[in-house]
Amino acid sequence: RVACRAAGPGMTRVACRAAGPGMTRVVRRATIILNIVFAFSFSKICYYCLAHEKCAERKQHSMTSSDCEMTPSMMHDARRASCDRQQTTGDKRQAGSWKTPVIGHSGGFRKTLSFGLTCLVYYATEIFCRRNFCLKNDPLGKTFGQMLGAARSAKQNIVEGSSRAGTSRETELRLYDVAKGSLEELAGDYEDFLFSRGELPWSEEDPMWIKTKNLTFDMFNVHEDLRHAFFKHLTAMRSRFAPIIENEDPVIAANALIVTIDRACSLLRRQMDMLGEEFRAQGGFTEHLTKVRLEHRDAAAVCADAPKCPDCGKPMRKVIARKGRNVGNAFWSCTGYPVCHGTRNIA
Repeated sequence: RVACRAAGPGMTRVACRAAGPGMTRVVRRATIILNIVFAFSFSKICYYCLAHEKCAERKQHSMTSSDCEMTPSMMHDARRASCDRQQTTGDKRQAGSWKTPVIGHSGGFRKTLSFGLTCLVYYATEIFCRRNFCLKNDPLGKTFGQMLGAARSAKQNIVEGSSRAGTSRETELRLYDVAKGSLEELAGDYEDFLFSRGELPWSEEDPMWIKTKNLTFDMFNVHEDLRHAFFKHLTAMRSRFAPIIENEDPVIAANALIVTIDRACSLLRRQMDMLGEEFRAQGGFTEHLTKVRLEHRDAAAVCADAPKCPDCGKPMRKVIARKGRNVGNAFWSCTGYPVCHGTRNIA
């Protein structure tokens, strides 16, 4: 091919014609085969080059990682630096320079009594259904599935609602309401179970009702290793409630679970009332975002030599008048506007 190109296109055509049509086809096929071989070889070389480069990167990364292993003294310094950062953060909050976080607080459901009681109801419901429902009295498994599904729905909606609290107070309230509705649905299933067997739910004056109502669920206040610590705590609480809510007598177990469900629903209702009051006082996530944005804007607009507002004492920022007789002129405006209307002329 190189010789033909060096000879020029005209000489190549002459040589091919002189060789005859059969030789022309042979040359073309040989050219195609050579192109395929060249392309395959080039791609293989590129592949090996890339593989070698990746191996070198991995080796360098592993060397960097091994070099970054922390010694005990380094770990001590890191902890000390972390403590210093936390102390600095606390000082900033006390000094008033702390910025409002964009995403609010969320989670913390493990520390609520409503979630703890709902967990006990879920596990006790699973045991109750396995003991009392079989192919004879529940051939399609619907009662088993619906009761266990209602208990699980209550537990998981509390988890999801608490996790969504940072971005949507409305969603948190709605999910708590769904959890409460699922618990009440489950209580209705236990009531039907008792009534179908000729039993009545316990009266509030019944000693067993009082005993179940007075069972205490201890608060969970651990802040580290939450999952392990919570289930360790839940195991202790389950052993306290199990003799009555997991009783082998289905009548006792059903009545005790109804009482426990009522307690969980009451606690959820209190949580929803508290969230409603917080929403009334602080607003929702949209208002929170507006507050964060205005706070950032005001902080960016405040100059080092900005005077304080003569009315409220807050720092002032430079703004341009958009209307009135002073339109286009700059003046000092209070960062608390529109609550405060204090202004100053720029000297």
